[in-house]
Amino acid sequence: VELTGHSAASTNTRRINACAMVRADVASNLAEVFELNSALRERSRDWQPLIDTVSTSPLIFRDPTPLRGNILLVGDAAAFVDPFIGDGISLALRGGAIAARALRPYFQELIPLEQACANYQREYQKNLARVYHASSKIRRMLKIPRRIRKPFVFLLEKNPAITRYLVRKTR
Repeated sequence: VELTGHSAASTNTRRINACAMVRADVASNLAEVFELNSALRERSRDWQPLIDTVSTSPLIFRDPTPLRGNILLVGDAAAFVDPFIGDGISLALRGGAIAARALRPYFQELIPLEQACANYQREYQKNLARVYHASSKIRRMLKIPRRIRKPFVFLLEKNPAITRYLVRKTR
C-alpha cells in the first residue's frame, strides 16, 4: 500500500510503498503487522494510506508451468515467485520477452505453433525456472527452527559474498 508520512528529520511529505507477507493467523492487515514490531509501530504512527490495501491469500507455490496446451504463460500465470525476493515483475517481463521471441517466427509463418511453444518451454526452463527453484529453496531454509536459523543468518551477515551469491540465484 502506498502511504504518506513525515520523516523525523524533515517535515517533507514522502510516499512509502509498504508490503508484508505473514500468515493469516499472525496478522490480516498492515496495521496489525506494524503492531508486531515496536520500531515499525513507531515509524508508521503518522502514515496515512493513499490507496486501499490489497491483499491476497493463500500464496500457492508450485513448479513453473510455462505452457497450458498451446498457451504461453508468463508471470504469476506461469509460476508464483516468493515475494521476499522482490523480483516478480522483472520475472514477468523477462518471461514476456521470451514468449515474444518464441512466437515471432510463428507469426512470420516460419514455424508451426507447436514448435514456437516448444521453443518457449525450453528457453523458459533454461532462463527462468532456476530462479523459482532457488527462491523456493531459500524460503524452505527460512522455515527451519529459529535456534538453527539464527547461526545461519549470522553467517550470512558476516559473509556478504555468500549473501550476494544467494541473491544472484534469485535473479
